[in-house]
Amino acid sequence: MSYARTVHIMVFTAFTVAACSAGQAVPLITSPAPDMETIDEYFARCPTIQEVARVNADLKVSFEYDPADGNLVCDSPGLTALQKRAYQTIYLMRVLKFSQPLPWTDRQLYDWFVDAIDGLRFVNGGISRCCEPADIVVIAVTPDSPLLQADKPVTDSEGSGLMNVMLLYAHEARHNEGYQHTCTTRSGDDNTLDEMGAWSIQYYLALWVAEYADPGFMGSSKDGTDHYRRLMLEHSRITFLTRFCKEKYSGQADRSAPSAR
Repeated sequence: MSYARTVHIMVFTAFTVAACSAGQAVPLITSPAPDMETIDEYFARCPTIQEVARVNADLKVSFEYDPADGNLVCDSPGLTALQKRAYQTIYLMRVLKFSQPLPWTDRQLYDWFVDAIDGLRFVNGGISRCCEPADIVVIAVTPDSPLLQADKPVTDSEGSGLMNVMLLYAHEARHNEGYQHTCTTRSGDDNTLDEMGAWSIQYYLALWVAEYADPGFMGSSKDGTDHYRRLMLEHSRITFLTRFCKEKYSGQADRSAPSAR
């Protein structure tokens, strides 16, 4: 089977592109790289040439489906809306810094991730999965995917928003390290948190974003600076309640800071 070639960096001089459906010109998003920015500002801007190049150097990223049909939202590098958000949600793992070590690795999040897999394929519909071919995570792009919606880090605790796409990447990468779902009574779930399977990584990463990520970066202009952190905390709680067959919920506090393993 042949796969779409990795998107390479393209520099365009035009500052507007034709909108696909309305036939109107839409402005391209600028690409500033401020020293200090919030997560809202990070997703509002375009990734820089250097950020895209770093991801392409570390991973094979291919887009086998893109509803934008070539219409760009970023000029330098030239990216569609899907490509913009895909690169941002990957590079976000490098941007995030935590005050406590991650529970499943002693490495930084991005370093762990690019070592766990070789790349990602963005495909039309279906379900996201690991891995086809070997070491390549498949990300299903559906009409309601956050990758095709607004540039919002988190919109609700149920799974919407670009932060949740990052959680999905980590979940599938854990599968590639040999951790399959273990629950025998519910398909696609795990037994316990201590197994450190894919759902454990998703639970802990959401919890670490909520409790140990840089509060300045995670600040939100909506509903106070803790808005996104509270939504991530709720996501971790819901994951714990619904994705482990043999766990008995006893609150977040006793699960907050286990030693790295």
